[in-house]
Amino acid sequence: MTDQTPIVDIGELAEVQPRLDSQLIATFGQAASVCLDRHHVPPIFLTVVEDEYRNEAELKWNPSTDAAKRSWGQQNDTVEWGAVGVMLAFLGTARGLIATRRAQRGSGADYYVAPPDGAVEDLEGVVRLEISGVDRGERIEIEQRLKRKVQQLRDGETNSPGIAVVVGFGAKSVFLATLEPE
Repeated sequence: MTDQTPIVDIGELAEVQPRLDSQLIATFGQAASVCLDRHHVPPIFLTVVEDEYRNEAELKWNPSTDAAKRSWGQQNDTVEWGAVGVMLAFLGTARGLIATRRAQRGSGADYYVAPPDGAVEDLEGVVRLEISGVDRGERIEIEQRLKRKVQQLRDGETNSPGIAVVVGFGAKSVFLATLEPE
């Protein structure tokens, strides 16, 4: 990461992730807003932990409507989809990684990401991305979940590089681990 604090705006998710369907992207963004509204008022600073490095990212979103909150009453789905929204916004803004497609079953991942000029149709040069979220967990729970997600990537049927991520909504944190091919 750079020394400059990235500003990640959930409202700009469609702009930073142009290769996925805009309606799906809007759904991820709405779920992220509902999760964030449970704990915080925008904007907040996320602690981004990757290996031994700690950085921050400013996270902005539009507060969710009452209708959105009622629509996202199932907490597990909201946290899962909200974590995807936060991470796709973060990776697009702070890392310049674009989601190219949904990963297939058995890959160990949720999505494939690549630089903007990366391949879309073939899987050469893509990075597997496994995303999870924790609504109210503390650091230890987030770290344990991250270890499980790294193992899930390792157990995948491919040896391509990967990024495992856990978004801690209440804890205002994102934990990342990079997996290089063996």
